[in-house]
Amino acid sequence: MSQSNPFSEQYPATQSHPASTSTKRVLIIVAIIMAAMALFCAGLGTIAFVAMQRIARPAPEVELAERENAFQQDAVDFNRSLDRVFDEKQSQSAASIDPAIAAFIDASNVKLENGDDVPFSLTLFIEAVAMSDESGGSLSIIDRLALRNWLSQFQPNPDSVSGELRILDVRVDSTGKLAVVDLMGYSDSDQAESLQWFLVHENGQWKFYDWQRLEFGRRLSDEYASYLHGETPLDEGYDTALAELNEAEIAWHDDELDRAKQIIRSAETKPMLPQDRPVLRLQAAYTWMRIEQYDEAVRVLKSIEHPNAMWGVWPSLAVCYYNLAQYDRALEAVNQSQIQSPNHPNGFWIASLIYDELEQNDKASVAAIKALRICPLDSAVFYNAIAQARPQDIPKIIDIIVENDEQYQWTQLLSQTFRKSSELPTAIVGELKQRAELPTGMLEIALGNLAWSNDELDEAANHFLKSQQTAELDFIKSIATENHLDVRLEDDAFDKLFAESPSDETLIRSLVMRAYDDSLYCDPDELRAALQSNAPAQQNGWQTALLAWANYSNGDYEPAVTQFDAFLAWRSSIESETTDDTENADELNFIEQEDETGEFDEDSWLDDVAADYLVDALLQLKRPLEILERWPEDAGKHNQVGSFLLQRVNTTPVERFLETAATHSADSVRVQRLRLQAALAMTDELVEQAVSYHRQAIELASSVYEADESYFVDELIRQLARDLVLAKVVVVDSNLGDLELEEAIDLDVLISAAIRESIRISDDEQLAAWLRHAEQMPQNSDNPDPALLSEIGDYYLSNNQLQDAIDAYKQSVQFSGDDSWSLPRRIEATVVAMVRAGQVDEAKQWISANPIPDSEIDDEAIVDIASGNFASLQKHLAAVDKTKASDWLQRQSAAIGLSRYADSPVLADLIRQFPFRIPYIAVDTAGELLRDNSVPTTPQQIGSAIEAALGESFTSRSVTDDAHGGNHADQQTWLFQSAGGQRILVSWSERQYKTEDVSNWLRDRFSGPVTGIKFAILDDQASSQRRLFSLASELAGDDAIAFIWSGGNETWSGPQLKQHLAWADRVPVQHATKTPPLVEVPNVDEDEETDYEFVGIDGWNQHLQDAGGSLEAALDLYVHGIRESIPCTINKVDTEDYDIFVSPSRDSVLLPIVRTGVVYSCGPSHLSMPKSQSK
Repeated sequence: MSQSNPFSEQYPATQSHPASTSTKRVLIIVAIIMAAMALFCAGLGTIAFVAMQRIARPAPEVELAERENAFQQDAVDFNRSLDRVFDEKQSQSAASIDPAIAAFIDASNVKLENGDDVPFSLTLFIEAVAMSDESGGSLSIIDRLALRNWLSQFQPNPDSVSGELRILDVRVDSTGKLAVVDLMGYSDSDQAESLQWFLVHENGQWKFYDWQRLEFGRRLSDEYASYLHGETPLDEGYDTALAELNEAEIAWHDDELDRAKQIIRSAETKPMLPQDRPVLRLQAAYTWMRIEQYDEAVRVLKSIEHPNAMWGVWPSLAVCYYNLAQYDRALEAVNQSQIQSPNHPNGFWIASLIYDELEQNDKASVAAIKALRICPLDSAVFYNAIAQARPQDIPKIIDIIVENDEQYQWTQLLSQTFRKSSELPTAIVGELKQRAELPTGMLEIALGNLAWSNDELDEAANHFLKSQQTAELDFIKSIATENHLDVRLEDDAFDKLFAESPSDETLIRSLVMRAYDDSLYCDPDELRAALQSNAPAQQNGWQTALLAWANYSNGDYEPAVTQFDAFLAWRSSIESETTDDTENADELNFIEQEDETGEFDEDSWLDDVAADYLVDALLQLKRPLEILERWPEDAGKHNQVGSFLLQRVNTTPVERFLETAATHSADSVRVQRLRLQAALAMTDELVEQAVSYHRQAIELASSVYEADESYFVDELIRQLARDLVLAKVVVVDSNLGDLELEEAIDLDVLISAAIRESIRISDDEQLAAWLRHAEQMPQNSDNPDPALLSEIGDYYLSNNQLQDAIDAYKQSVQFSGDDSWSLPRRIEATVVAMVRAGQVDEAKQWISANPIPDSEIDDEAIVDIASGNFASLQKHLAAVDKTKASDWLQRQSAAIGLSRYADSPVLADLIRQFPFRIPYIAVDTAGELLRDNSVPTTPQQIGSAIEAALGESFTSRSVTDDAHGGNHADQQTWLFQSAGGQRILVSWSERQYKTEDVSNWLRDRFSGPVTGIKFAILDDQASSQRRLFSLASELAGDDAIAFIWSGGNETWSGPQLKQHLAWADRVPVQHATKTPPLVEVPNVDEDEETDYEFVGIDGWNQHLQDAGGSLEAALDLYVHGIRESIPCTINKVDTEDYDIFVSPSRDSVLLPIVRTGVVYSCGPSHLSMPKSQSK
């Protein structure tokens, strides 16, 4: 069963009876009449009648009982079968089922999965049709002959079951010739299906003569009977509607949601037989659910007049209401479904999900376990049962696991034994100790996990080692090995790890696999020391590979290059030996060897990773030419070289590369040479020459790179676009054709990149010019990029160009599609822009017509947040479950919107009512000014510069770290705020920078410490970039060294820094240089403790329990790398939902929405121990 939608499987809309037209029926009748007339004319009338009667109704080997209210009796029988699962005395084992019937069921299921016909009794099926309530207990000779003719051309078959098929019960009649089989079909992606197969023993074998799925409320014979007696053309309507439902799903998979909706609605209204209408509506509801339109599915399900006459309606309603977060209604539907079938797994399954949302954990666990009892091999049901499990549930779960003996179930059970501050691991270990039938090594892993969760690392390691030594199953050995490795890596205990491992080579190979897969987290120095102290007498290739990685990770590139080379040479020698061996081996033996070891294929990916590391190490050592020598034909590595050198234009390595590349034979090297020449031309303001180089590079690259490497060409096009914007080559009235761009240049990529560059540097003129050219692109008007439109809206909003922002946002919403993960954010941005423009009523109307998909809160609440209408907001929040309301408020966009009203007492009341999660505030506009530290920096000096630059009076407040005893002496942080709402965060401290890859001018000034002044714009007022550079220019006196901007990789430096930072209708990029990021030298004062050990949520839960229910801590708030630590009290820890509830002891300066006396939720990363307690 699917975790997100347990009733969302696809029901193929195949016809259960032939698509016979009325003409075909007439022809059959005419044929019968003609045959009868021929016999009568020959004087054989009586014989003819008898012959026709025998043809139409041959004597069956068994007689079927009359049927009345058959579905109700079938349902009663099926429910008895389900009841037996929970009745230990009546539970029917597989051994008690007739082996012949069991074998027939298995063989039939295989045939159905393969699309083959199963044994079928045509004669008895016709009798079943005759016995149907829809036939009135009999069929005419003509109907029998018509039906026999159809069935001879088209044999029906039961639907195949994808997944598991469980036999609940087999009932054989007194003659031993008729049997009814109750089955449950289920899988981890579909809902459980209630199946009944009706069998007859005929001509020495079992055959099908009828079947049904109780969710649809009728047997196949009932469907045929109603079809036989149906009026034309109504009898064809059901099949036509099913075909349309299939067409709708195809449209949905093709991202044509609106068309899919239209087709489904058309199918719903097709004229058809009244007996078919309920089934079609249920099929239509399933289709709506599959395309996640649950409100539409509810509409259709509620239109079914007799929902109790089929088992599919109430569970489906429950699912829909669950997905619509209408949990009370969902529970009502579950209750109705359980009245129909008290022990059905579908009811238990959806009930467990609903109770989980309502935080009724006991009920959720009971329902989950019951669902698992019936569907023990459904992995989704199993995972849910484990997730909901209580200690008292563990024996039942382990009973099921032991009976199934499935690897994934054992693995999931073991994972639950590593849970801190929980009774469950102890309960699992205690129950496992009572079991004698466990796989060897299983208990030791559980004991090791339990010790590990209690931070008893040595004990845990010993248990894992014992498991490795005793385990017989490979997956248990693998878990034990991985856990042993993980527990020793937790505290970098490499010496113990090497001492305890039976094979150093196997261990080192495992470490290499993790390292080269970016999943080895350790101190490279500790690893390197352990490798050296535990080095074998003869070093192997795996140790060389690991040493190379450790040196590379530590920035020791010279030895890393040597070791990567040695590892690659070792790998090459192994491949050569393998090739030599296989050339001399029998082909079959070679295939077996490859299948058994897989070593050649398994490890080949390491070669590419090692080569990538090697290339980067050579670049860090400024040896790009060596890369060309090693890989003369590797276009990808050549591109890596070009990208690296682009950050170092006008340096010696670039000059050498250009000189060497001039004679290199590879076109991919020539491409890199051209892109570097373009960059050099731009630095010399030779724009036409730069554009010419760009064009040549793109044209050549289009023939160098394969189709699946087009991203290399696109990057060249984007580089051209950036330079065109920087040089202002294109204006509003210009024509792109004047640039004589080659066909290889994708204009969509070019224009999009130019627009994004214009936004990045806040160039309104260039943005207008490129937007005009975008409008002239015919394909752009039909399918514009919604992400780009949203970025344009963001830019206009940031500059208070509200109507332009509204227009861009609305277009981004229009072209997003319902499945876009960014659609909710774009809708909210549109509303914010409209409200700021004073269009509150229009915003309500617009969002009503453009709702957020699957929103659990009335969308008008977004308007309330944007406009500060808290009275209306509270009404919308009160209409839903409190937990859902809190979750909705904790979204990032809601938190930012509410922060505008931080001083409002009404907001504080709202947060008290709905616990609010402390938000993360992203800073889009920031920079850092470096200046000589001989001149002291004071808050008064900074404040005067801010007022001069921004034209307002500012007040200032210190951002303190009082929870840890105050700020460090060498760092000060202040928040400057104006009456007009501007908020500027400034922090300064002493810095030291590396002198590599910088100009001579910077190298001289980085010879000693400098003062770094970081400042960030925290408000959302207009023109943030202009204000940033105005402030930077004002602060840049004669002692200024450099300015680093957060908006790109440009750096401004030099004696004219103040003038070069002056705003000139855009970010002054013309005075900046693109260089590698300046690298700060860590300056850790060893005499003062500055780092605090991270405590996970389980650790905080334990600390709170040890403290007796109330714990003092430090609430750490971060904005732009600045920390404000506030004393707080921890009131509650919810380990399941990963929430810690805290009460700050004072108001926050950084985040005004954090107020004293209010309870907030946060994660463990927001908390630390006060310094007085952490020692």
